[in-house]
Amino acid sequence: MTFARVDFAASLLTNGKILMIGGYKKSAEVYDPFTGIWASTGSMSVVRYMFASTLLDNRKVFVSGGYDSTAELYDPSTEAWTSTGNMTMARCRHTSTSLNNGKVLVTGGTVDAIRCNGNWSTSAELYDLLTGTWTSTNSTNHLRHSHIAIAFRTGQILVTGGSFPTNAELYNLLTQVWTMTGAISYQISYHVACL
Repeated sequence: MTFARVDFAASLLTNGKILMIGGYKKSAEVYDPFTGIWASTGSMSVVRYMFASTLLDNRKVFVSGGYDSTAELYDPSTEAWTSTGNMTMARCRHTSTSLNNGKVLVTGGTVDAIRCNGNWSTSAELYDLLTGTWTSTNSTNHLRHSHIAIAFRTGQILVTGGSFPTNAELYNLLTQVWTMTGAISYQISYHVACL
């Protein structure tokens, strides 16, 4: 890469390229697996680390938090970032999940974004891509950070792990209710999952 990065995010774009974002930096770059070349692209408005990133249905990349409550969108067609509405609180080590109704669900993390350590949260909120606004939704049953969230076609979102719980829970998009589901065999965090 052009720069060393830590606590960054990577997104697979619909054109087959990979967007590498942040990591105690504002900068971003794109990797082309067909040519093996890295190229700089537009920079974010703020330095981000331990933030959340997700690819949206409109092919843009949505990032939030990692230092403050801000959020912004990357458009691969213009290579530009656009600021959008702020979350209700600063977050780090949280998740963001693109939903099938044009919204993004953000869960947990820490609200002490200066140190990204302590003050873990159960709160969750929804970002509306059409209006650029945030609304609170029901909180998770357990404090979570460094966890993962996966959206199913059924409209449910599975949240697992984090540095404390060995349990998992499901969010129902229609009712906005969290319910506990089967326990994980052991405590996990900073993990991945695939559909």
